[in-house]
Parts: sequence; structure tokens; C-alpha cells
Amino acid sequence: MRRLTWIVPPAVALVLWVLITHSRGVSNALLPRPGAVLARLLSLVTDWNLGLDLLVTLRSAVTGLLVGFGMGFILGLCSGVLHWLDRMLSPSLHFLRSIPSVAYYPLIILYLGFGETGRVVLVAVPVFLLTFVSCVTAVLSVNRHRRAYLSGLGASRWQIFRLLLVWEAMPAAVNALRLAVSLSLVLVVFGEMTIGGSSGIGARLRDAREVYALEDVFAIILVLGVIGWLANRAISTLEERLQVAWGR
Repeated sequence: MRRLTWIVPPAVALVLWVLITHSRGVSNALLPRPGAVLARLLSLVTDWNLGLDLLVTLRSAVTGLLVGFGMGFILGLCSGVLHWLDRMLSPSLHFLRSIPSVAYYPLIILYLGFGETGRVVLVAVPVFLLTFVSCVTAVLSVNRHRRAYLSGLGASRWQIFRLLLVWEAMPAAVNALRLAVSLSLVLVVFGEMTIGGSSGIGARLRDAREVYALEDVFAIILVLGVIGWLANRAISTLEERLQVAWGR
């Protein structure tokens, strides 16, 4: 029974949606009925063009996510171990991290144009900064007694790094990945809506907004919600398997 408790919030939201749209004084032009949105959603799901737009959006999001996360993870671990590197990089990267991601839009458009490269960079930069800070913090918080214990057993610096520091940083890296997945999808969709382009979920959402097709807008939002939910479940599964490896 506990596994079904997650149904309660969406069920309550759906009931409220039905009651509001069937009450007097609420125009369907402002808030479409759930039945109309569901019908439009089913129509979009069977449309091959929606699948192509999804592939375009996910390609940009995943590419930016992998580039940013990979660079942030590696450089974060190195900065956590090499204190001189941390002192050199952290102030500048913390400064960049405090700047909203959307503030880079004018420069991205100016230097990289309106194509996919700009959207990938838009995702990769904030994901890199998020992952870097998380990994550096995790490595620096490793218990010194554990390092001393392994060193006393004759472990080399490389063995301490590989067997202790990397694994101690993994929980923080997974949490950063969870946040980065949602962030990458948000930034790509927003980039497609504003930077431009004729393909992608963001472009489809922009076109629906311009012609005031609210059924399409709500349906696309539901599709994005499902994608985000599936991504979160995938990260949770990864985290559970890593916890088994960690022995926790």
C-alpha cells in the first residue's frame, strides 16, 4: 500500500483540474479540460515528428550533461587532492557558478550561433560547475584517519586516490548528477525556445505558444514531466546499485 502513496498528489491535482474546468466562469480557452489534453497527448505520442523532436532535445541534453559532468568529476577530484589546484581554480569557478546560466545566452548566440553547439555549451557549463563543487567538497571532507590508515598499510598515493577518494566522492557525484539531469533538460528546452531552431521539444512548445494551442502546451509539459521522472528513476537505480558496491 505504501508504494501507491505517490498516486495521491497527481490524483488530487487531476480532480481539482476537472472541477475547475467544469465550473462556471472558467473558459476552456484559458484552461483546457483534461480530456482534451489527453486526446491531444495521445495524438502527439503517435506522431513521428514528436519522436524526432525528442531525439533532438535529448541529444543536446545528454551531450552537454556528459561533457559537463565528466569534466567536473575529473577536475573536482584532482582539485580535492591537489590543494594548489583547488586554491587556483575554486575562487574563479565559484564566481562563475554564482552567475545565472541564462546570463550566458547573449554570448553563446554571439560566438556559437543558433545551432546545437550553443545549446550543448549552455548545458555543459553549469553542469560542470555543479559537479566540480560537489566533488571537491566531498574529497576535502574525507576523514583524515582513513587516509592515514591506508598510508600506514603501505598504500601509494594512487591507491589512496583510487580506493578511497574516488569512492568517497561518488555519493556527492550521484547527487550532482541527479540535479544536473533536471538542469540539462530545463536549459535545453529553454534554449530551443529562445535561441531558436526548427526542431526540438522547446521549438514545438514555442510554436504551440505562439498560436495559443494550450492543449499542445499542456500535453508537451506532461511529456517533459514523464521524461524527467524516468531520468530520476534511472538515477535512483544507479544510486541503489552503487550503494551495494559501497557496502551501505
